[in-house]
Amino acid sequence: MSPETSMLLLWLVLLQEGASIRPVVTFTPNYKKIFTTESTTMTCDVEATRGGDLNYIWYKDHVQMHSGKTYKIQNAGTSHSGNYRCQTSTGERSDPARLDVSNGWLILQTPLYVYEGDKMKLRCHHYPGYGGSQTTFYKENKVITDGRDDEEFHISNVDRTSAGKYKCRKEVYYYSSSTYRAEASVSVEGKTRQELFSPPVLKVSPELVNEGKNMTLTCDTNLSEHRQTTQLQYAFYRDGEIIQGFNSSNRYEAKFLKEENSGTYTCEIQASNSRVKKRSKEVQIEELFSPPVLKVSPELVNEGENMTLTCDTNLSEHRQTTELQYAFYRDGEIIQGFNSSHIYEAKFIKEENSGTYTCEIQASNSRVKKRSKEVQIEVSYHSSLTIILSVSLGLLLLIVIISIFVYVYIQRRSSNNNPQPTADAENEYSAADQITYTELAMTSRPKNHVPENNGSNIVYAVVNSNAKLQAKASQGMSDTPTDIYQNIGSHR
Repeated sequence: MSPETSMLLLWLVLLQEGASIRPVVTFTPNYKKIFTTESTTMTCDVEATRGGDLNYIWYKDHVQMHSGKTYKIQNAGTSHSGNYRCQTSTGERSDPARLDVSNGWLILQTPLYVYEGDKMKLRCHHYPGYGGSQTTFYKENKVITDGRDDEEFHISNVDRTSAGKYKCRKEVYYYSSSTYRAEASVSVEGKTRQELFSPPVLKVSPELVNEGKNMTLTCDTNLSEHRQTTQLQYAFYRDGEIIQGFNSSNRYEAKFLKEENSGTYTCEIQASNSRVKKRSKEVQIEELFSPPVLKVSPELVNEGENMTLTCDTNLSEHRQTTELQYAFYRDGEIIQGFNSSHIYEAKFIKEENSGTYTCEIQASNSRVKKRSKEVQIEVSYHSSLTIILSVSLGLLLLIVIISIFVYVYIQRRSSNNNPQPTADAENEYSAADQITYTELAMTSRPKNHVPENNGSNIVYAVVNSNAKLQAKASQGMSDTPTDIYQNIGSHR
């Protein structure tokens, strides 16, 4: 087997074992500027693999120039300035690392990589073999240290405010002193920002959360490829309250979810060896739709009538465009398959339509399904016609009773307004119901005492009848037994 084939097989094995990690070039000492005659050591750092030792190849400005994990430059010259990369046998190549070699009097040395939370050291470094003093540091042309012999400036905790352009001024002398200036930029923001880790992103699995199911939250971040060995810790929050404190796990699991598990979730990451902390954006977790409720109309179902079933739910206000489908079941058997209508109508139902009913809802664009609680429906034997007849008979009976009361009331009132004569009065006048005409014979009297007449000798007598008596009683007239009208005439 040729060496090239052996190397290829080794690369394939390492790739399968997950060794495909991008390497990183580091400098020792950790400065990206040095003077001529000085030394530096470059290292191709990569996370430990399970596949054994790796092979390394070095490039300067895309030209292969060395093999091995490290590359050391002794007695550097300006020709060593350039961009250096390393590549492992997995095929992964590092980002370029810039080295500048100067033959001037003064340089401002800064770290090759600067990350949030780092301790950063700036060095106002003069050419070896010469003396120096009175060092002053500036940031954005403002003095931050003034006239001291210490050639280093330290920042204990790098953050975004640490970014900017730094300068230093220093007196350098050999036989006589001269003042020189040097400058360098430190970037921890923008496109070249050296984040220790990216702002975390909170992910929810499954995307659609259902009551009674399990939920997994994952706090994802990208650790700087130059700091893969940094240990991170994770915490999780719901509505601002902590639900899992800082530990090494970037996952939080909630089992058998309930409605009270709904809320606003966030996660937070901190580096164990620094004060860098970052929190994710809020994620609203709630049900896509609430468990359905089956409603029956009318509540009391009678044989021969119609029945309407309604499958009600509340769709999340954040997913109002989600299309839902509905199905209905009786005794576990489907009676209406999934469609867009949440109403099921049964007409002229019979006693055999009695049973246990449920409805089910599913989201048309997901696998979320929820079923309602069971509703027992009993169809009554009495038809609507029987009910109508019963009500009609009841109303008719009520009308009859009311009519009887009205009739009795009218009769009693009529009796009080028209009193009847007693039996004695009727007997008293029963013999006088007829008019009696009587002719009387008159005795002779002296002529001079008898008034002149028309020759009539008839006497007329009238006796009151029973009817007249009743009329008098109703008119309040005196109760005289008889009235006699007479016209007496005599013969001369």
